Amino acid sequence: MVSGKNFEGVIEKNIKLILGLIFIIFLLISLKGVKPDLSDQPVYIYMGKLITEGEVPYRDFFFSHPPLEIYVDALLLKIFGYNLFILKLVPILFTILTAFFLFKLVKKKFDLVTALGSTILFLFTYETFRMTGNIGMSLAVLFVVLGFYYSFKQKYLLSGIFIGTAGITNFFSLFLGGVLFLYILLKKEKSKIKLRIKPAINFLIGFFIIFLLIQLVFILIVGKEYFLQVYQYHFMKPSTEVVKGIKLDLFKSTVIYNPIIFIGSLFYFLSRKKELSIFFTSVLVYIIIIFTLKSPFPYYYEMILPFLAVLASVSILKFVKRSENKNLLLLFLSIFILLNSVWAVSNHFWIINNTFSQNEHIELVEAIKQNSVKGDLIFGDQLFVPLIALMSERDIALNFVDTNPLRFQAGLVDVERLTMDLEKDIPKFIVIAGHTPFMNYDSSKNFLNNNCKITKVIDIVLPTQFKRNLINEKLYLLYCEKSEEE
Repeated sequence: MVSGKNFEGVIEKNIKLILGLIFIIFLLISLKGVKPDLSDQPVYIYMGKLITEGEVPYRDFFFSHPPLEIYVDALLLKIFGYNLFILKLVPILFTILTAFFLFKLVKKKFDLVTALGSTILFLFTYETFRMTGNIGMSLAVLFVVLGFYYSFKQKYLLSGIFIGTAGITNFFSLFLGGVLFLYILLKKEKSKIKLRIKPAINFLIGFFIIFLLIQLVFILIVGKEYFLQVYQYHFMKPSTEVVKGIKLDLFKSTVIYNPIIFIGSLFYFLSRKKELSIFFTSVLVYIIIIFTLKSPFPYYYEMILPFLAVLASVSILKFVKRSENKNLLLLFLSIFILLNSVWAVSNHFWIINNTFSQNEHIELVEAIKQNSVKGDLIFGDQLFVPLIALMSERDIALNFVDTNPLRFQAGLVDVERLTMDLEKDIPKFIVIAGHTPFMNYDSSKNFLNNNCKITKVIDIVLPTQFKRNLINEKLYLLYCEKSEEE
């Protein structure tokens, strides 16, 4: 095999070509996922559409996250219209940009080979492929990595600006921003802690320029609803099972489906490399916070994927360099990384291939378009209705886009008021599934019984994120009109 120095020399000589090939392979794999999916993304895209029509989030419709994501959706819709390819391509490009700056960050702090390893481990991980379908999370992770990158370059004002921008994209990034702030403020010298006031103040100035300004703008526009929807709502959510068994089982499933970056990061305890402490602390603090939440979701772990990749790459390679059997270990490591990539791609493709495998969404769209006109309203389950609304060019009644069960369970929906408002301008079609929370209340049941009839029943299969389970579900397409008694 090639010796260590020669190996690094070959990589350094061809690094642009190597990175280009890695990014192209990742892009081609990710583009296979350019199809409608079962996620929150159509909800947010439809909200972006509302913004292009002059509506304001938190005031004119409910939105449980900071605003930047849906304004990015609005910008894309304004420029390209509803173009699924563009809307799917953008988060893929955000993820590739994240990998590029992660490479630069690790190269600056460690070395070229480790940087390349971190880039590969980050990109070819199952949860990273899932992140390419999420504009908000992919953008927030990019801003967090940029925040860390510029802090290591001692450009603390710029670092704070990027962390502040991450905070108005996804508020979970604030936890990592807090760790970074303490890292900037506190410096250990000769077993003593020294305060670095000026860099910390510069970081805070940059952070508050963006974060605080946006908070104030929306508080002035919509008042307390902004705070209620973006922050308080998440503390009001009841505990709920996202996968079988919450928290610990969710964490175990995440590790099993993303093995090399989680298991590889444990090599930190063998390397104990001082420069890794910021990454290890960030990951540890973030995971502890996830365990304190009532309702964690799998995608929450996507925020720390770059840091896990750094921990794994640096620690494993240091362990290999210390070994007497470097070449053999490198061979096994290369095979393991390849198998990990195959595992990640396989699971990613399985979900893609089992989502709308029978084109059920098209069947619903065609039925609605043939039996309604533009201006007619639709309503129903958030997994399906926003996508159907975008594809059929129909509007969602009352701008009630987010029908997440947690919103109902948290007590933020007055169902009687909702049904009274629906009575005033009855949607032409309602799409509901067996799990739809709208079906759990007497007032909504009465509304459906009095005004709607089932016109189509569609069998649909929903793929789970973990364990390759398929859930059988029935979708009901209801045609509605005012009852004759009225």
